[in-house]
Amino acid sequence: MTQYSITPTDNTLSPSKAPNLQVPPATYDQKQQNHLTNQLKLYFNQLDANNSQLITDALSSSVLQWISTGNG
Repeated sequence: MTQYSITPTDNTLSPSKAPNLQVPPATYDQKQQNHLTNQLKLYFNQLDANNSQLITDALSSSVLQWISTGNG
């Protein structure tokens, strides 16, 4: 059986880590809400970047060539 290796692009994926969200105060606090929104925005931006990189790697010519050989 032939072994195939898939060479990823130059960008490497860094594992995403969920933000450590603070417990919200009992009353609405604009500063805390802005902080929460910023934490979530950064987290989802990181997930989007990782997903984009995975899609790019999956659609690379080496992967498509490997799939087309019927060795999946």
